[in-house]
Amino acid sequence: SAAATCGNGLSGTGDLCPAGKFCPSASALPVPCLSGHYCNASGLSAVSGPCAAGYYCLAGATRPTPTDNTTGNVCPSGHYCPQGSPRQVACPAGRYSGSAGNTRLADCLPCPRGMSCPSGGLSSATVPCRAGYYCPEGQVSDSPGQFACPPGHYCPEGSPEPVPCDAGTHQGVVGQSTCDDCPAGYFCAINASTTNATQCSGGIALPAACPSGHYCPNGTRFGAQFPCPVGTFG
Repeated sequence: SAAATCGNGLSGTGDLCPAGKFCPSASALPVPCLSGHYCNASGLSAVSGPCAAGYYCLAGATRPTPTDNTTGNVCPSGHYCPQGSPRQVACPAGRYSGSAGNTRLADCLPCPRGMSCPSGGLSSATVPCRAGYYCPEGQVSDSPGQFACPPGHYCPEGSPEPVPCDAGTHQGVVGQSTCDDCPAGYFCAINASTTNATQCSGGIALPAACPSGHYCPNGTRFGAQFPCPVGTFG
């Protein structure tokens, strides 16, 4: 069939439709190639096809993989571009991508453990989990309420999970970044069978009273750690 021509809008003559545009039947003027598509030759009566996956095509693109940043470009990091994209789509909050040319949402990775991704379009995770909280992967907030550090544990900045208090220390309050020394007159022993509402085991929430026949200075790790000397009692 004959190549498509368009009127020049001034005289009654027509010209061959240029690349980057198309001319439907009886067009008065060339139509810029539609966003999300490309027009790779002259004389077209319709677009050539959709923009390639991993790229976005603005109006007037002449190829499915433009890189001129005027008619389109490769999909930038922090975004993805399915086939036929008129613009890049930002990775959602809670995800990120450090690579260019992504083609689907699955190319946006969950925010890594110990970090948060509070906004869309991120190419890296730069916000650590706030002290007193822990962040499994995929977090939007740096202080997720459902992941406040549980009793018996501490959570420094950037914690991917709660850390059990060591023997000789304890923590009875939610959302703490450190454990306290066991007070004098008490001992703080690890009980691996102890669990709490978040199913974290082994942490020490409350000190236990020093047993008879023993004494317990600050930081005592188990009840029988310091027997009373011979000739004394307690």
